[in-house]
Amino acid sequence: MTNRITLTKQKQFSKHMLLIGLFYIIVPLLLIGIVAFIRQANRLLWIFTVLSFGSVIFNLWLTARWEIVSIYLRPLFPVLFVIACVVGYKRIKKRNTQTKRIVYILNITINTIIIIFISGINWFSIKGYSAP
Repeated sequence: MTNRITLTKQKQFSKHMLLIGLFYIIVPLLLIGIVAFIRQANRLLWIFTVLSFGSVIFNLWLTARWEIVSIYLRPLFPVLFVIACVVGYKRIKKRNTQTKRIVYILNITINTIIIIFISGINWFSIKGYSAP
């Protein structure tokens, strides 16, 4: 009976580890795809988007358990993010259309909150790595 319970717990644990591993791959790739392929209205919105998404990707890169997924995928995400930034910068819309003021303010506000929150988490993570 105990072997059966242990086996069930191991299966549940492996399912959770698979979901966590997929999360470590899907979220950065989704954010990199948004930076690369969604056109931004102007440079300011692009900068805030890149900073907020970059801080989330850096947090996952810094704190994720890469032995679950693959240690060889870890250096791939910063390279892909830099490439996505270059592609996204070239895709900034021309000034022919004016963005609505509320969308502009809401985008900057949400991205600023994300930048501050995730940067604080990153700071504590780096501080934890430096402490013995």
